Amino acid sequence: METWLELLVLAAVCWPVARVALSRPFLRRARAFPAKGAATLGALFLYAGLLLGAAVAGPVALRSLTVAVVLTWLILRWRAREAFGVSGGLPAGSLGLAPVGPWRDHRFYEKQAALHGPVFKMSNFVRPVVCIVGLDLAADLLREHEDGLGVGYVPSSRFVPSGFLRYMPPDAHRLYRRVFQQAFSKDVIDPHLPLIRRRIREELAALADESSREGGTRARPCLERMVRTAFLSLFFGMRAAEPNGSRLLAIQSMIDWRQAYRHPPWRIRRLHAEVDDLIARQIRVWESGGGEADSRPPSILHEWLLTEPELIHDPAAVFNLLYISVAGGGDLADLLVWIVKMLCDHREWAEGVAAEGTSTDLAGRIVLETLRLEQSEYLVRRALSDLRFREKRIPRGWQVRICVRESHRDAARFEDPEAFNPDRFLEGPSAGSYVPFGMSRHACLGQRLTVAFGRTLVEELARGFEWDVVQDGPREYGGFHWRPSSKLSLVLHPRSRRQARG
Repeated sequence: METWLELLVLAAVCWPVARVALSRPFLRRARAFPAKGAATLGALFLYAGLLLGAAVAGPVALRSLTVAVVLTWLILRWRAREAFGVSGGLPAGSLGLAPVGPWRDHRFYEKQAALHGPVFKMSNFVRPVVCIVGLDLAADLLREHEDGLGVGYVPSSRFVPSGFLRYMPPDAHRLYRRVFQQAFSKDVIDPHLPLIRRRIREELAALADESSREGGTRARPCLERMVRTAFLSLFFGMRAAEPNGSRLLAIQSMIDWRQAYRHPPWRIRRLHAEVDDLIARQIRVWESGGGEADSRPPSILHEWLLTEPELIHDPAAVFNLLYISVAGGGDLADLLVWIVKMLCDHREWAEGVAAEGTSTDLAGRIVLETLRLEQSEYLVRRALSDLRFREKRIPRGWQVRICVRESHRDAARFEDPEAFNPDRFLEGPSAGSYVPFGMSRHACLGQRLTVAFGRTLVEELARGFEWDVVQDGPREYGGFHWRPSSKLSLVLHPRSRRQARG
């Protein structure tokens, strides 16, 4: 009886961590950080092995393990007290390991701020985090401690010289940020907008045909495909129907950092070499008078060839362009799914777009309001040294989470903040109240492209189609962001057909 009781205690102590580590959201996140995911799961298996070994070794070994584990659990429970470290300057909040709240409750951070104030601490699985709610506070923190806060990191950044743009050292970041600011300027983006509209129109027509045959089709694959093919043209001047373009699309899927667990480092490096070869081939096509010499708008890569040809041979520039197309495309596709979800839940705004003329920009306001409520969730920094902020201490090595989504629900800044009301953007938001594209020098450079793509989707969907939602479900945590249910399925009906029947 005592043996079974000890085994039950040992299993119960481990259960909170195992419950999160074996959950679908954690496993999704572990795809981007395979080493950390493997270490966590390995630790669980090691613990299970110790437990089994102690049980086989006999009562003394099992009793010793139980005492050691219970003592460790008590220490961790003491550390998890909400008042832990407060007397030494730490913010209030629990450092309990593997909290399940962030994975199950999209209101978790809002509730924590209500309990502990706008600066509080918690654990991001096992790593301590200081959370900041309120954009004024966040701006002060970034301004006062700009040199003491580093940005995050993803493992695949090591395959790019100097790292991804967002994670570069300050000097390199200043240099390459200028390059990509020009790459995403109005002069480069705007000529591609008609092509983007055509791709969206084609994909929506295909979705309508498929959904009518199948009795409903999930929206996400269509939206992901339209972004990937549009970005292929905008970034690299290639088409999916061409050999170079189709191969590059396949490589992009394989090097996506959210799928890093599938490919060992040697495979990624081999794919990078193949990308170099594809780009060299594409340049030879242009130089021979094909490709960009026809009616296509110039791509970012082609602009570099004409204005700064040294960038074509700069791996830091080329592979940042590659990974921006992959990661940025994934984020944009997630936003488009949220836009479709909002139009499904608030049909009156879609009908408003269908009825309005071109003199107003309701479609653009729908994009901005969707960004306010969803998708723009947080910014992450890392304390490079011990910091003091608002009489609170942020220890070196701790993460800092700026809670953008919760800050966008500030009733002092936005009237009726939970309501979906695009007309709140008839006039621009007050300064510092709306930052869906980030803050400080690491803010996203793709704002113009993102809003233009989303606006075009809203216009083409609302003016060209009516739709029925045939399946839906609660929102899901995808490992990094909350997103609409993967079950969201539609049947699209072209307005032209219904009008003809009428």
